[in-house]
Amino acid sequence: MKAVILAGGRGSRLMPFTEDLPKPLLPVAGSPILDYVTAQLKHYCVEEEILTLGYKAQLICDYVSGYRGIKTRCRTEDKPLGTCGSVKHAEKFLGDVFLVLSGDCISDIDLSAMADFHRASGAEVTMAVKEADDASQYGVVKSDDRGLVTRFYEKPGSNAYGNTVNLGVYVVDRKVLSLVPENTAFDFSKDLFSLLMERKTLYSYKHTGYWSDLGSIKSYYETNRLFLSGYKYPYLDAMDATMQLKGTNAVAKSARLYGRAAGSIICGDSVVKRGAQVFDCVVLGGKVSGAHFKRIIKDGIFVDV
Repeated sequence: MKAVILAGGRGSRLMPFTEDLPKPLLPVAGSPILDYVTAQLKHYCVEEEILTLGYKAQLICDYVSGYRGIKTRCRTEDKPLGTCGSVKHAEKFLGDVFLVLSGDCISDIDLSAMADFHRASGAEVTMAVKEADDASQYGVVKSDDRGLVTRFYEKPGSNAYGNTVNLGVYVVDRKVLSLVPENTAFDFSKDLFSLLMERKTLYSYKHTGYWSDLGSIKSYYETNRLFLSGYKYPYLDAMDATMQLKGTNAVAKSARLYGRAAGSIICGDSVVKRGAQVFDCVVLGGKVSGAHFKRIIKDGIFVDV
């Protein structure tokens, strides 16, 4: 099976940290988000990943050129095509059934079980769903006992329609791409889902494990902190690969910690200078001086959480 990874967005809600680095390359516990997505695909024996790119595409292409154990292809768009339009743009590389994932989310969804469910249900598209405490900023899904999606509400702004949300992970039959116009902005949630609900071919697959969309400063910070507190991602041991524990901190092997730190993740070539104090922070790079608490820090930029 092949997979499309949607990795073209600007990551606007994570500015200023995405001004010089696309969101899929932002580190979580020292490893870029895209490493987690690719490790998950490799675990489930996906043979090829096709990245749809826009913002700072060349940085991502250069980075993934170092991947091994999975064929990686980059497709850059001249203009934004939306989530589904991006998949249409890569159609000639896809098989009869394929996966679609976001390049800026981390999950431990069982992709094999999800694909089996998709085939058994007769769906044209199956979406992964999960219950969320706050569903207001996600697509909310209503399904029957078989998983057939009966209603979909895109970012309703409250929990009034329920709290089962779309995770942005799909199993897709290639034939539905005939519904998608060429070279035109077209979204799964805004455009395709309504067509499939009329055809009764849109299904949901319930996920009860881990998922984070890393869509805001708060969620990005909390995801990093989860790894620091002992969470082990099943497909990539990022802490062993790039980080080492020093007291209550996780410190990159290339970082230097001369000042005081506690409960912090210190990535890359960061330097915490003598006299600096860093408590419950995520340091993404640069030299750090002064005192900081519950902040994301990069190259002299500080954002409170």
